[in-house]
Amino acid sequence: MVETDETFKTCAVVGNSGIVLKEKHGEFIDSHDFVIRFNLAPTEGYESHVGTKTSLRIVNCHMFHSLIFPESCKANEETFSEFDPQYALKLKNERILIKNNVDPMVFGSVFELMKQNGCTVEMLDARVIQEVSEELNLKTGIEPSNGMIGTFLAKNLFDKVSCFGFSFYSDPWESKHYYEDMTPYDQSVVHNFTEEREWLENLDQTKEVRIYK
Repeated sequence: MVETDETFKTCAVVGNSGIVLKEKHGEFIDSHDFVIRFNLAPTEGYESHVGTKTSLRIVNCHMFHSLIFPESCKANEETFSEFDPQYALKLKNERILIKNNVDPMVFGSVFELMKQNGCTVEMLDARVIQEVSEELNLKTGIEPSNGMIGTFLAKNLFDKVSCFGFSFYSDPWESKHYYEDMTPYDQSVVHNFTEEREWLENLDQTKEVRIYK
């Protein structure tokens, strides 16, 4: 489990959906003690909508594989208009939590460069992914999204959790991410957004988290 300062009581979990552009929650997001973001989500240029603070960034393997295996990023560059294969090396003074499939033995030099940029790099315990999968009742082969992992961690670590930017890919393709265009692809082979929506909405109903549109 991720450790945080015990004095931190509130957490904002900021998803990447284009829905965040409909409101200006930036100042409210930054008022939280801790802010979780995901993958390549930027704040610059979107401050009024998503704030500026980043306490933890949960990322998947694509950000790292593209650095050592350039051929692996072709599909991502074709799908995500703002995909940057060098993004990991451009991060400054951030705490990075890697979800899966990044071998420290292979990427040790990358981690060292990131540390020189003031970043801390941690690996998510596989047991956390299993716990989230069980809570969401996901079938074998379907993994929880970074957003659900971040929410799971937040609700177990903080007294108050506020969620922003979650629409579970129900947006039109041109607004699924607030900061880029996306080419349609089949997401059902990896995630189950129906189960994720039901889980998060249930947490909202039981007041374990608060969802902001």
